[in-house]
Amino acid sequence: MTDDTLANTWATIDRPILRAAVQLFQESPGMPPGAGDIQRVTGHSNQDLTAAMMRLDGPYLEVNWFNHVAPIFKVINVHERALVELGVWPSAASLTDELMELIEQRIADSLSSEERNHWEKMHDGIGGGAKDLFIGVLGAVISHQITGS
Repeated sequence: MTDDTLANTWATIDRPILRAAVQLFQESPGMPPGAGDIQRVTGHSNQDLTAAMMRLDGPYLEVNWFNHVAPIFKVINVHERALVELGVWPSAASLTDELMELIEQRIADSLSSEERNHWEKMHDGIGGGAKDLFIGVLGAVISHQITGS
């Protein structure tokens, strides 16, 4: 198997199956998606689905297997690595942008000039030259909470 084949397997089989599994898992809390659910979304064969899920189980997903020959399983957990890979895990920059949007909304909704001034100062402080520093600190906090170090 060449590197191109591996890359193509990731792009054409594993990643779409991962995306479908995560999407279905998030859409139906308490109802873990199974092989049939993921197969309906992706259209992959039983063989491709089983092989991909075996590769994804562990690093990306937690899968409860009932049968490894036929694809009979349930996705019972999604790991952080899957969310990062799919671009849905929050980054320090995206959280900072969300915070800025929230502050801008508070400025627009402010009823008094004192309240508006408070929010504008916060906006200027985070949005000015300190934004990179704020992103760095927030990134360190997120990293510490994820890794514990």
